Amino acid sequence: MWALARVIAGSIAGALKIPTWIITALARGSAPPKFTPQPSLKADAVPELPLRDVELTSSDGTRLHAVTDDGAKRVAGKRPIVFVHGYPEAWWSYVPQLRFFIAAGHPVLALSMRGYGASDKPKGIHNYHIYNCLTKDISAAVNYMADPNTKPLLVAHDWGAGVSWAYVSEGVSKNAWDVAGYVSLSNPPGECFKSNMGARQMWASIYMVFFNMPWLPELVFKLSNAWAIGLMLNDTWSVRREPRWLDLYRTDKLQPEAMRAQTDYYRAAIQLGARPEKGNILRETNKLQLPVLMVRGKQDIALLGSIFTGYEKILAKAKLIELDACSHWITVDKPDETCAAIASFLAEL
Repeated sequence: MWALARVIAGSIAGALKIPTWIITALARGSAPPKFTPQPSLKADAVPELPLRDVELTSSDGTRLHAVTDDGAKRVAGKRPIVFVHGYPEAWWSYVPQLRFFIAAGHPVLALSMRGYGASDKPKGIHNYHIYNCLTKDISAAVNYMADPNTKPLLVAHDWGAGVSWAYVSEGVSKNAWDVAGYVSLSNPPGECFKSNMGARQMWASIYMVFFNMPWLPELVFKLSNAWAIGLMLNDTWSVRREPRWLDLYRTDKLQPEAMRAQTDYYRAAIQLGARPEKGNILRETNKLQLPVLMVRGKQDIALLGSIFTGYEKILAKAKLIELDACSHWITVDKPDETCAAIASFLAEL
C-alpha cells in the first residue's frame, strides 16, 4: 500500500514539477552543450591542480574516494579544510575553492560521497541512512584530515550540508566536536527547514516526492546521456559551468548504479524517517555552540531564504551571508565571494 502511495504521489509531483522546471530552465538559457564522455572521475580529471587520490573507509565498510592536495604547498599551522558536495555534484564542484585554499597553504580534502564519483554505490536505502551511514562518511573524511594541533574546518553544500548539519548536531549533547567550525552552503539546520516550511518552499521541494518513486527518477535523469542532469547543473545565474565539468557530472551519472544510489538519499530521508537523538535536537535551550557560517544565493530556487528564519534561536555562534545574483550553485556562481567568506570565517576561528 505504501509503495502504491509513493507511485501515485510521485507521479503527480513529477507531472507538476518536472515539465515546469525544464521549460523555465531552458528559458533561462541553461540547455547543456553536447556531451563528451570523460575517462576519469579521479584527481587526474583536473590535472591543473596538485591533487592526489585517497581512499577512505566508512564505519560500515563502504569505500569512499576523495582527493587531497599533494602537500607541496602546505604551510605549517594552516587549518585543514574538508569539502563535502551535494546533489547531484561530486568532489570537483569545489575546484575554485580547492585552487584558492591550496595556494593559501591549507591542507584540503574534497570527498565524493557514497554513490558518487569513484566511491562505492551500495544497494538498499538503509545504506543511505543519515545517522547510521552518511554522518559516518563525514567522520571518516574529518578524521583523515585531523591534525594533532588543529581541528579541520568542515565546508558542505546542499545534501552534503544536510548531512553535515546532522554530523555537527551529534556533538551538541557532549558539547564537543572534531571540527573547529562549519560552513553550510545553501542549507539552514534541519530544525529551521521544518519549522519554516511554507507553501512556496513546499512547491520548491515537491521534486523530493517524485524522487521517492521506484526506478522512474533514475530513468528520467539518465535519458539522453543524463541530459537533465546537465540542464540542472547548468542552470546557474551569473556564470555558466565549463562544458568539461558538465561532462564529468554526466559521466558520473551514467556509471552503473550511480543514479540509483544518488536518488536513494531522498528515498532514505523520507522512507526511513531518521531523527536525531533527543539530546541533539536544536532548540533555544539546546543551542549548537560550534561556530557556523551559512552562505546562500538570493536566486536559489531550491532552498528559499524564508527557511533560514530564526536560526539565531538555535545557533549560538552563527552568521548568514546572502549573495546577490547567485543561484543554488554557490561555488560556481560566486567562487571568489565564497572563498573570501570562508577565508574570513577561518580567520575568526
